[in-house]
Amino acid sequence: MVEVNATIFIQMAHFLIAWFFLDNYLLRPFVKFIEQEKAVIDDYQKTLKQEALTIEQEESSQKNFWKNQHVQLKKEAPAYDPHAILSYSAIVCPMIPEMNKTDKELLIKNTKKAILKQVKHD
Repeated sequence: MVEVNATIFIQMAHFLIAWFFLDNYLLRPFVKFIEQEKAVIDDYQKTLKQEALTIEQEESSQKNFWKNQHVQLKKEAPAYDPHAILSYSAIVCPMIPEMNKTDKELLIKNTKKAILKQVKHD
């Protein structure tokens, strides 16, 4: 059986003193430090999420911009058949004998007009 004497009270006093110092000078500062680190990490995570959202929105707006540009280009750009243009030039050019410079420029100018007119109507 345990005898109750002065050593038990001395051990209880030592335990309470040790508990007080450990709690006030070791445990609480350590817990406070951990909470501060957790707050910093949470702030970084919030910042990263916001940056990721911003990047995602920018990418989405860029995709929409390029999609709109593509649609607009399809509407405005004339559809042409390269074979028709090549065949037209292949038919016209060999039929014309040697020409002077002004006649060639006039022919090129008129051919361009005809091609553009055909493309605009298509």
